Amino acid sequence: MVLRALSAFYAKRLFRTALLLIAIIIFLLVGVVWLLAASFSGWWWLLLIPTAVVALIVGIISVVIWLIIYGLYPKRLSGSHKSLLGQYVQKIEALIEGAGMGVPGFMLVSVKDLLIHRELRTLQELLVHSLSLKSDLDALRQALDE
Repeated sequence: MVLRALSAFYAKRLFRTALLLIAIIIFLLVGVVWLLAASFSGWWWLLLIPTAVVALIVGIISVVIWLIIYGLYPKRLSGSHKSLLGQYVQKIEALIEGAGMGVPGFMLVSVKDLLIHRELRTLQELLVHSLSLKSDLDALRQALDE
């Protein structure tokens, strides 16, 4: 159960970052269309139609992804649990970056593991191979089981 909580916490963190970047890109695109329409011709406003369609598709996909993430660990985490999970995720990120895989590569491998194996095998292997994180994982298990 702790791996599900860890996966959900990490996925939420990455998803929020990705969603923020997408929102910034959409707002910049709307700003560029506004500048083009104000500077040249009102016909440029027609570019907002595909932009709105893309924003709607992103919104629908975001809701589906959020529901999938919520399905990983539906329980609400307390502040202390979030803090423990955050510290643990930072240690895992340091381990991943040290291995040279990089966070985006690990994210793609994790998505593949979830889709094909229905569990995070790569993450489990990292946890097994990392002796220093074992005691932290046990502490997380105890904290989440309370």
